[in-house]
Amino acid sequence: VSWRQRFEELLEFREQYGHVNVPYDFPPNPPLAQWVKRQRHQYRLLKEGRHSNLTPNRLELLESIDYCWDSRQAHWLDRFYELQDFQRKHGHIRVSKRNSTDRPLAVWLKRQRHQGRLFLQGRADGSNMTHARLQKLLDLGVKFSSA
Repeated sequence: VSWRQRFEELLEFREQYGHVNVPYDFPPNPPLAQWVKRQRHQYRLLKEGRHSNLTPNRLELLESIDYCWDSRQAHWLDRFYELQDFQRKHGHIRVSKRNSTDRPLAVWLKRQRHQGRLFLQGRADGSNMTHARLQKLLDLGVKFSSA
């Protein structure tokens, strides 16, 4: 399969899910998930000045669709989109740890609330909370009060 064909699959993913952050474990299309991972690797090689198959044209195409180059950011976005889906499905963001399926999301959300409180108090050392992440969570209705 050519690079362009995988890119077209990524565009189809974006059409269906509203973003281009393909999870590393994407059962409907594992080859696309691996391709996404490979593009991030090629990007790192390029930034290090090493040989990379990521041509300027490919780089431009990926950046034109807001491709996320940072795998940590991609993981955070995976969870955020999962929370958005939860809200659409249930009409709220009160994720329970009691349901084993939702437990990872509940733990992530608890951590985001904690990090958000620290960030708002100016005590965000060692935190991965940013203004952009905080705003996305606020826009979704996440509360950061300790009550």
